Amino acid sequence: MVCTLRASRNLWLLLGCLGLYGCASSGSPPPGAKGGKKGAGEVPVTVVKVGRRDVPINIQVIGNVEAYSTIAVKAQVGGILTKVSFQEGDYVKNGDLLFTVDPRPLKAQLDQQVANLSKNNAQLRQAEANLARDIAQLQYAQAQANRYAKLMQEGVISKEQAEQVRTNADAIEQAVSADRAAIESVKAEMVATEATVENYRVQLGYTEIRSPIDGRTGNLMVKQGNVVNANTVDLMTINQVQPIYVTFAIPEAQLRDVKKYMSGGKLLVTVAPQDDETLKETGYLTFVDNTVDMATGTIRLKGTFPNSDLKLWPGQFLRVTL
Repeated sequence: MVCTLRASRNLWLLLGCLGLYGCASSGSPPPGAKGGKKGAGEVPVTVVKVGRRDVPINIQVIGNVEAYSTIAVKAQVGGILTKVSFQEGDYVKNGDLLFTVDPRPLKAQLDQQVANLSKNNAQLRQAEANLARDIAQLQYAQAQANRYAKLMQEGVISKEQAEQVRTNADAIEQAVSADRAAIESVKAEMVATEATVENYRVQLGYTEIRSPIDGRTGNLMVKQGNVVNANTVDLMTINQVQPIYVTFAIPEAQLRDVKKYMSGGKLLVTVAPQDDETLKETGYLTFVDNTVDMATGTIRLKGTFPNSDLKLWPGQFLRVTL
């Protein structure tokens, strides 16, 4: 019985050794042994020193370019558009002549009012001369009336003669009052005429339409030779593109961080076209809207860019990194 148990145990030990031998035979050969698998060997390990530094907190969204200022050019006086002094798409400076409206009708009306003003001046001088004459006559008539009144008291002349002279003096005094009223009337008419003259001069100035800003002109809506009316149709638009805005929106949850870091200085905004992120432009955050859009839960921001090389174009979509 004991011999049988020992024989059985020895058999199992023999089988276990054979299994271990088989596993060792099928494994990889030791390093340097011939016939080993290709690529086996030591693996290089790189070690770096752990450090601490500041890294930027970036918010990446999609935004679009917006003109810094957009001006719709309209005619302020009606007439024939006699001249267009630019080509569509030109860059213009503040004060450059853009359009000319026929000035001849307004010029004629201005000349007429200037003539009326000269006429008023002549009427004023005549009224002043009449006043001076009547004042002199009044002084003589009043002196004569006083003298006749004294003679009547002395019984030299009749009462009727004295009253006649006094009546004449009173009439001249009324004429003096009328002269003064005429002078005031002419002066008031002159003020009205001067205002009309100034108005026509202003209107005549509007016949030359000049650019109010530096910018790029758009599509010409009204061609030369057409009749334009005052303040009705846009002749064209001018977009100011230097500097320029990039508008974008961020989630309202990030507004707190934006406000926090804005208090420490200007926040950098980097933009790049969606198809080429190497063409980057750099500007600064200059605007945070005063309300959150309840429909989207975002708030609108704007970055201002110098755009000196005109890479940014109004309406363009960009990748924005704040």
